Amino acid sequence: MNGLGGLGGFNITGNSYSSPDNSVICQLTEDRIFQINGIEKKCVGVSIDLYNNMSAQAETYYNRLVELGDIVIPKTQEELTQEALEEQKAINRQMMGILQAMEARLNKAENINNENNNKEDGVNE
Repeated sequence: MNGLGGLGGFNITGNSYSSPDNSVICQLTEDRIFQINGIEKKCVGVSIDLYNNMSAQAETYYNRLVELGDIVIPKTQEELTQEALEEQKAINRQMMGILQAMEARLNKAENINNENNNKEDGVNE
């Protein structure tokens, strides 16, 4: 191979790089890195600029899908704990209401019972 220079055992010719035993041949384009094995040319990497652009575009798409509700962000442990605490508070309020209603009914029943006892005592005398 007629290389322009060597770097760590690799021959460099233009934008192509290969190892001494030709086991790896790569070609660099403006924004992609291709591995060439004589039969096929396979993209194995991209430039930092292309990677950053693709990452920014993916993040934009992701944020839009979250906004539309197609993607639901998992809740943090703190959020789950807060929700469980609020749910427990609501249950406690419900139970307090039930207990107060039961106490009012019990008091009413006791009052009726006392009135009936008083009437019976008046009749028996």
